[in-house]
Amino acid sequence: MLNTDLGCNNANGITLIHEITERPAKVPTMVPLAYGILCELKKTMKEAVPVKEVKDSPAVSIADKYSLSIQEAAEYYGIGEKRLRSIISEHYNEPFILEIGSHQRIKRRLFEKFLDQFDTAADITLSQQNLLKADVYVKELIDGVGQYILWKPAASVADDIRVYHMDMAQGILHIDKRIMLNTAFDEEGPQIRVRHSNYNGSEANLPENSIIFLRNAVRFISSVHNPFPTYGGHDGYTQEISEKLITGLLRTRNRAVTAKDFYDMIAQSTFGVRKVKCVSGIDLFGDPDPDVITVAVLIDEYEKGVHIFSELKDELRKKLEEQSFVMPMGKRLVLTQPRFVKFSVRVWIERDSMEGACDIQNKASEVIYEFLDPLKCEQLGISREIGELPRTSQIISALRANIPDCNISKIVMTAQLDGKEIPIKDDFYQKYETPFIMGINGKHVVHIDLI
Repeated sequence: MLNTDLGCNNANGITLIHEITERPAKVPTMVPLAYGILCELKKTMKEAVPVKEVKDSPAVSIADKYSLSIQEAAEYYGIGEKRLRSIISEHYNEPFILEIGSHQRIKRRLFEKFLDQFDTAADITLSQQNLLKADVYVKELIDGVGQYILWKPAASVADDIRVYHMDMAQGILHIDKRIMLNTAFDEEGPQIRVRHSNYNGSEANLPENSIIFLRNAVRFISSVHNPFPTYGGHDGYTQEISEKLITGLLRTRNRAVTAKDFYDMIAQSTFGVRKVKCVSGIDLFGDPDPDVITVAVLIDEYEKGVHIFSELKDELRKKLEEQSFVMPMGKRLVLTQPRFVKFSVRVWIERDSMEGACDIQNKASEVIYEFLDPLKCEQLGISREIGELPRTSQIISALRANIPDCNISKIVMTAQLDGKEIPIKDDFYQKYETPFIMGINGKHVVHIDLI
């Protein structure tokens, strides 16, 4: 419905009729569409901000930046990203860390000062100087498991992966700080092990845990110690001993003929050998074998396991072959450890009161342990060779000699053989004692009986 308003107007005799319409009766479809687009375009043009021309600025090098991202720092310092994040978590209060929201950046100059606070990551003075040989093992985390990896001496300054520097004359181990920072260490156990030999003679023989200090304080190392004793150093031969050795070599033409010849050749070929037992025509289990010469070797680290002896055995066989070692014709050499058998002891000690009972128990356990240890038994004045088994009467004598007023009411000793616990009786030694058997420690219990 059109809302029209008609009006008439005379002008010069002409009648004009006006039609005033607020809304047009009909508008083509394209007209409002085009009108809407033009309005939006006009509005957009009014709101548009003039774009200024931006000229390309030269890129800032990493060396000139105030702070670096983890990726940039890893590239700049040669330290892995994982290790950098570990350093940040370990030193979160250090001023070189810049936090921007949830992101962490490294302040370049302050981080360089942090690295320069120590000259080396590891500068360790070994127990001896004038080294002949040194092997460095570092315990690294590989796939979440700690493994000792043999590092190599640095051939040049550019070497930066698993390398070290060694001053053989001064006995100083040096590992560069960047190599140390880029290594994932296992927190359990000693992180660095050094096996070395020198020509200081018997002075180089040191007990375990005698290397206990660093030459300089190091941020990442809290303590050092040698878990194994050093051994094998000797002061050379006297003229008398040298004459006997030369006489034996001329007599045997450098061949091992007697059991003592085997011991001398083995002792001169490797270190860590404490006892040697050589028997011809008998295998490890005591059975006859006419074609074999069995040599049982007891080493200092026998408690560490078979793998320790395997390494020594291969080295020993190699050195013997290098020395043109010749076996008697038709004989086969077998290098082995003694056949270890665990002995367990239970002993009852009578006391008239419980005063000092705990000390008695500890002392008795210590004496039993030393007695059954084939190396430590010498501290009690007892020498037990390969092929000799302990007796209960010997243990009783050792306890009475080392514990005042020790009244033993009962003692029971058992041996673990073939997965069975066998009580020690008189016939045990006739049945099981062989040339290569040797008793070691099992489990011991000391009881205190009040009387």
